[in-house]
This record gives sequence, structure tokens and C-alpha cells, in this order.
Amino acid sequence: MSKRIIAFTFLALVGSVFGFSQRFTTFSFASDDTHDSPVFTFHSGSAIEAKVELDLRVDVNDDNAGGQITFQSNFVFRGEAYDYMLVPCGSNWLHVWKVKAEAFFDHYDVTVANRLLSMYFEEATLTSISPSPDHLGQTLTLEVSESVDRNLTLKPDSILIGAGVHPMELVEREDLAFTFTRARDFHFKQLIPLSGGKWKDDFTTESSFSASGSPY
Repeated sequence: MSKRIIAFTFLALVGSVFGFSQRFTTFSFASDDTHDSPVFTFHSGSAIEAKVELDLRVDVNDDNAGGQITFQSNFVFRGEAYDYMLVPCGSNWLHVWKVKAEAFFDHYDVTVANRLLSMYFEEATLTSISPSPDHLGQTLTLEVSESVDRNLTLKPDSILIGAGVHPMELVEREDLAFTFTRARDFHFKQLIPLSGGKWKDDFTTESSFSASGSPY
């Protein structure tokens, strides 16, 4: 019997004892949830950063009725793009990078044990479709799943555990994705120039987010 089958069997037995179901837990925020600024800043070169206040929505009931909770939170993201590729795509160009990053959501009330959710990955894919081989497109996507990056981790902390999200419910089939829109310079007029896969200027984007995980 493979180690993976043994692990699945163990999780199923533990779930039956402690009452964990095969439900998915989902996490999300919408692009208009940021209270006072754009969500992400892409720094000249390859760094990607966010440090904003927004509303994290958590659904602990697998999209069934009830189970959705909203947390006012501080979102922090620190990432680096690498392994750039340029791919012809009809009359346009697809810009592709790998991204390694860590991120977390903290409850806005810093007087409590405030960590909500931590995330880590090493091989996410960042893409942007553009009319130019030398400029970033106006939109981007960042996506990763456990099936392509075994380093992907979604770790709930004490507040989410208290709300019904158990770490064992996020050990398999994890995935997450960000969309980025309005990727223009600070005057929102020009597409961002690229050089060897590095963006030449700082720029900001709006963003939305979704992630999920299940016990087995």
C-alpha cells in the first residue's frame, strides 16, 4: 500500500472519530473589499507585495447554506517572480513567470491572538496576456494548486480553528488564485514596460482572491 493511500486512510479514520467531513473550506476576498487603497504593489524588478486591510470571507460549509464568516483583516503578501517565459498567443503575447511567496491574514484587532490564515508556495504561475512582447498586459493571474506544487500550504490559526476550520481539513487538494486588474503605471495611462522579464516601473493593481482545501 502506498504512503499516500495510508495517509488518506488515516485521515478518514481520524475524521470519523472527530467528526471531520469531506467538506471543502473556502477563503476569498473581492477586489472592492480593500478599504483605502489598491491591493498589490509590484516593485520595479520582480518583487510583489501587499499590505492592506480587507474583508476575508471564510466558508466552512462547502458552499452549502450557512457557514460563511467575514473577518476584517490585515493582509500581507511577499513574493518574487522568476523563470520568465514569453509565448506567442495568436496576435498577442503571453508573459509567464513562476512565483514563490508567503502570505497571511491577521485579524485587524491586534490586542487578540490575531493570526487567521498563513499561506506558502514555491511554484505558482503568474501570467499576463498583452499585445506587446515588451509590455505587461493590463490584467494578470496568479494560480497554484497542491497537484503542481507540493509546497503549497494553507494553515489556519487559533481564530479560524475556533470558528470551525481544523488544520486537518486543509491537508489535501489545496488551491488558490489571485486576479490582478488595472495594471498600469501610477498615472493609469501606460502599460508597464518589461526588460528580460523584469518590470521596469513600480505599479499597483486591484485584486481578488479565492482558495480552498479539504481533508482528503
